[in-house]
Amino acid sequence: MVEGPWADRIEQLRVSATTDFQRDVLADGVVTRAEYEEAVQRVVSCMADAGNQLDLHEQGGYYTFGV
Repeated sequence: MVEGPWADRIEQLRVSATTDFQRDVLADGVVTRAEYEEAVQRVVSCMADAGNQLDLHEQGGYYTFGV
């Protein structure tokens, strides 16, 4: 069970998740760097599959996207 000030919101997101990956990431209430990197790569791949290219811009530990 996730505890802390965001526990209710994390549980709402976990319950409404549409993929096993989303549920697994939210299960412990902590998004690891590896999970974050995988999520970013999934977005990039999804956009590429739709014919769009995203440019990633590293911003001190997180990414912003450009097209």
